[in-house]
Amino acid sequence: MSKRWEQTAPGRPAFVVSVLGWVVRQVALWSIVAGIGFAAYTYRDVLFGPQAPRESEERRTAKQPAKASRKASRPASRALTIRASAGGHFVVEADVDGADIRFMVDTGATEVVLTPEDAARIGFDLRARHFTRQFNTAGGVVRAAPVTLRRLRIGQLVLRDVEAWVNEAPLFVSLLGMSFLKRLDGYEVEDGKLILYW
Repeated sequence: MSKRWEQTAPGRPAFVVSVLGWVVRQVALWSIVAGIGFAAYTYRDVLFGPQAPRESEERRTAKQPAKASRKASRPASRALTIRASAGGHFVVEADVDGADIRFMVDTGATEVVLTPEDAARIGFDLRARHFTRQFNTAGGVVRAAPVTLRRLRIGQLVLRDVEAWVNEAPLFVSLLGMSFLKRLDGYEVEDGKLILYW
């Protein structure tokens, strides 16, 4: 009996260690899987794009309350619908002082910004402009020169004396920022459409 015990006893601790090692590995593996699943769910909008719209975004009022009340007193507000491009951007063709200019409507931009090429197409002499303002962009700090657009027309929507800035550095497209949107009665984004009210 003593000899048999001496032969089998050393194997038992090895078996226990082996089982415990397997359990620890399984717990670690499933913890990692659960962590990845939790992270994927938490950042699902970033990883897989936005889900179905929650509700129509509240119609944003781009003017002061007094302006909004004047709008409410009208029988009906005029509206312009812009559909998102394949890349998800809202791009419009505008007539600016007789020149055809392509703009991207950008709620993340504070101002109306022209590319140097579009500014020249409208008729601005950039050599006579003073680039007095600085904008912080993803590519760094850029300078811009002030200009005034006498008339900006998109379909039936017409705005006059629109303050804008000419970017000194190249820009892939001109931008209609919040200074443009604030001159409207309001705007909303719904189901891949941007609706402008004036």
